[in-house]
Amino acid sequence: MSRWSKEDRNAFNRSEVFSQMEKDLIGNISKVYNLTKESQAVADKVQQLGESLEKANTSADKLSNTLSNFAEDPEEESEELHEEEINVKAQIIDDLKKMAEVALSDKNYSDLYKIERAIQEIKDDE
Repeated sequence: MSRWSKEDRNAFNRSEVFSQMEKDLIGNISKVYNLTKESQAVADKVQQLGESLEKANTSADKLSNTLSNFAEDPEEESEELHEEEINVKAQIIDDLKKMAEVALSDKNYSDLYKIERAIQEIKDDE
């Protein structure tokens, strides 16, 4: 265009062809800008969704572990506690029987009766 005369340039700049080309160019730049903006918004949403899914996955893993631990532990602890309780009761009964033998040999029937009642109550609890 630099070789054109001043009058030709002015005529071209005022022409319909140039005006339409300018409008088309501005319209295309606007479309590209909007598409870029939308793609950035979509990229941000995808990133947020990925982070949310990762957090949800982590939470689900924690919940799964907690539930599996809860499902396993109470039974094991319950069985262990029950066995321990049985062992303690058996030990107490053995000790009470020894005390009963001593009370019987001393002819202390009052204490012997109390000891026998304690043994019976422990056995009834089982």
